[in-house]
Amino acid sequence: SERDDVLKALRTEALRKLERTRRSREISAFVDVLLRKFATITKSLPEECLLIDDAHIPTRAQEGMMLADAQLKRAPMRSIAQSYLETELVRDLADINRMFIEHFDVAIHTFEEIQQIIRFNMDAAVEELDHSGEESEPQNHERASEIAQSSLERAAVRLSALQSELQKLEEKIYASSTAQLEEKIERLDAVISANATLVSKMQMQKRKATAIWQTAFSQARSWISRHLKRIQRYIAVRYQPFAREAVRDLRESLGLKEYTPAEILAAYDKAKLDSEVLDSLPFIYQRLFDIAPLDSVDFLIAREDEVASLEQAKDRWLQGLHSSVAIIGEPGSGKTSFINAMETTVLRDCRIFRMNFEQTYTEINSLAQALSPLFGKKSLKTFTDLEARITKLPSKSVVILEDAHNLFLREVGGFDAMQKLMLLIARTSDQVFWICSIREFAWRYLDHVLDISANFPVVINTENLTREELEQVVLARNKVSGFSLRFLPGDVLKQRRKYRNASPQSQAEMAQHAYFNALQDVTDGNILSAIFYWLKSIRKVHEDELVIEPVSELKLHFLQGLHIDKLLTMAMIIQHGSLSSDEHARIFGCNQQNSQTLLTQLANVNLLARELEENGATKFSINRLIYKPLAHQLQAMHVLQD
Repeated sequence: SERDDVLKALRTEALRKLERTRRSREISAFVDVLLRKFATITKSLPEECLLIDDAHIPTRAQEGMMLADAQLKRAPMRSIAQSYLETELVRDLADINRMFIEHFDVAIHTFEEIQQIIRFNMDAAVEELDHSGEESEPQNHERASEIAQSSLERAAVRLSALQSELQKLEEKIYASSTAQLEEKIERLDAVISANATLVSKMQMQKRKATAIWQTAFSQARSWISRHLKRIQRYIAVRYQPFAREAVRDLRESLGLKEYTPAEILAAYDKAKLDSEVLDSLPFIYQRLFDIAPLDSVDFLIAREDEVASLEQAKDRWLQGLHSSVAIIGEPGSGKTSFINAMETTVLRDCRIFRMNFEQTYTEINSLAQALSPLFGKKSLKTFTDLEARITKLPSKSVVILEDAHNLFLREVGGFDAMQKLMLLIARTSDQVFWICSIREFAWRYLDHVLDISANFPVVINTENLTREELEQVVLARNKVSGFSLRFLPGDVLKQRRKYRNASPQSQAEMAQHAYFNALQDVTDGNILSAIFYWLKSIRKVHEDELVIEPVSELKLHFLQGLHIDKLLTMAMIIQHGSLSSDEHARIFGCNQQNSQTLLTQLANVNLLARELEENGATKFSINRLIYKPLAHQLQAMHVLQD
């Protein structure tokens, strides 16, 4: 209720007033009045005025010549006045009007952001209270109160800053308008009083400029020859460290560097987040940057093409055409978030049956039994029974099967369940709209051995984000938190003259631009990896400001020193999504004890993560925070097929 009251006040009392002022034509009307006034003034001026040409004013050599004998020049006085008063001044005032509108657009956008901050944080507080249940714990109430209070405080700070900006805008508009008017009148007076020797003065200035340029070029060449050694020393001090670092990186990438145990341990430690930094972050920030998929459509950025593809597939299916959809992508590319958003938009008028394959099913009957509860039956023992049940589903039924890569295992007989599911989809796609999500490397392999793409006329690839899209996603999440950001410059940026000579605001913009350039380079646009690097980049939390240090890339060249069994194990896990020790043993033909030992060793150094299934079994998956660089490194070593 309090949240609704605050949001209503922002909408009715503030936002509507801003929008009404934004749409008003007060400044435009002011410009129109000035235009009419100046038109009246210029019409009252004479067409021309007579000016004395300085070239014909008597000099000492022309003592016999009288001033009356000097020739007069005709100046188009009315045209000059119109040019300055009716054209240039009005254009400058129009620029001021445009500045006014742009600032109000920013103000309106800021108010909308404040509404989003309050709404998201208040909802989080309510959800925290709901989780406490009837036996509410004091810490839940305390955390909910902290979330609500801190969000209102940050919103108040934003409102105060906005009020100050609008006040400065008012003063700036008044000062600019007055200054422009005075400047045009002074220039008009100067033009009218100027003499006719302007052209000759311009010619003299041109000759003088040429001479200055030639002199400057000669001096510069002389200075370079005198200071060449000094320049060489400067380059050695400033840029040789960067050159040495580049050579070191090249040696690492070629596998020429030998790593000490301490260096390898340090690299392993970088593959996890700093718990102290995470604990220092507010609860709401941890929730926003959790690696779990978000349900809110507010964070679904840059997916217009994917949404259009799903809409087209749905329309085809409603016309009775075979239009099953496969959604493929890497972990962290947004497959689940995309499906979450589509449930409430494109598929909102459909009956949805959704299941996530959280464990491996390779046998046909076990898959049929796993799918039974999805369709309201406790146990359907065969696929024949399952197909009969599916044909009786109501119209406009959508079946969403996530993580379909868990339906195969690279062993003899390990593809039966996947092949049977493909047959079921083909036989029922005229009655059911099938949507399956699967990881990219599994899709490539299965399409190679089973040609599964033939069963999916529509393939949606949740491709990684561009640099601009990645920045948009990260900043959109941070914006809802209400925290401001301060980006620290890297060593290379601090050496640039353009950065050193820039204003503080320009330096901040350059540091932010450099940060997201580096983030795109190290993550290749994968949002999950980006969240990992973003959280690692938070140096400290200072009141309502987060200090962000430059990206520190996690380099995995040391993997070249690992035994081939460990490298192939990680490649198989990337292809399957996850493996238990039993599944690993079946794929590699070794005993389960050896598989358990190998998987545990990789998990102990943060390359793998342990996952506990519902049946109590432990499965091992790639540490999702380093999935992207690890996959790249294995591909570069030709262990993982492209």
